[in-house]
Amino acid sequence: MSVKPEQFITTAEKFFRVASNEADYRCCITRAYYGSYNAAIEYHGTLDRPGMSKANCGEHENLIHKLQHPNIGNTDKNYLISKELGRFLFKMRYQRVRSDYRLNETVTESDAKTTIAEAKIFINTISEVWLVNPIVI
Repeated sequence: MSVKPEQFITTAEKFFRVASNEADYRCCITRAYYGSYNAAIEYHGTLDRPGMSKANCGEHENLIHKLQHPNIGNTDKNYLISKELGRFLFKMRYQRVRSDYRLNETVTESDAKTTIAEAKIFINTISEVWLVNPIVI
C-alpha cells in the first residue's frame, strides 16, 4: 500500500488546522473516517476467521457488521476489541454520511474535532493490538 491509514488522519488534522467553514469541516470528517475504515480493513484481515457477513449491503456496512459479529471465540482477545471497533466505525460512518450527503444538516467545528479524535483512538487501538511498535498519532 502506498498510503497508510494513519496518513488520512494526519491529513484530516492538517485540514482542520486551516478549516474556516462547514465544507472544510465536512472534508476533515471524511478523511478521518477513511483512515479508520482502511485501518479496520487491515485489522479485520488479521483475525483468525472473518466476521459474519451481512447480505444485501455495501462494503462499509458489511465491514462494520463483520467487526460487530466476529467469528472467533469470545475468549479470544480480539473478540471484544473487534466488537468495539465495529461500534466506533459505525458511529464514524454516520458522521461521514452526514458530511458527504446530508447537506441540509449542519456540521460543526466540534463535529470535525470529535471525529478526528475518535479516529485517532481507533487507529491507536488497532495499532496496539497487532503491532509490536504501536503507531501513535
